[in-house]
Amino acid sequence: RCPVGHAIISPAFNLSKKAAHIISTVGPRGHDADRAEKLTQAYQNSLSLAANNKLQEIAFVPISTAIFGYDAKEATPVAIKAVKDWIDNNPATSIKKIYFVIYV
Repeated sequence: RCPVGHAIISPAFNLSKKAAHIISTVGPRGHDADRAEKLTQAYQNSLSLAANNKLQEIAFVPISTAIFGYDAKEATPVAIKAVKDWIDNNPATSIKKIYFVIYV
């Protein structure tokens, strides 16, 4: 079981012709008092895992919104800041592209 804020990597098998790996993370519930901190950890631990595996691209869907109840308007700036801060602290990363996949 993956704790909140942590991330794991697995092979993508035949899920996609472009993706060799899948990184899974567990975000906080929308009512958790420390939800911003845990959401930041989820994004940053996913990025670290991707970089440690020398991945060059990563795509994120919104973490913790929808069924977990984290309001998307509140979660979005947390996600963007988490990714920006990680990039600023890891300038030599192998990651060249980061995508945010948003469904409307």
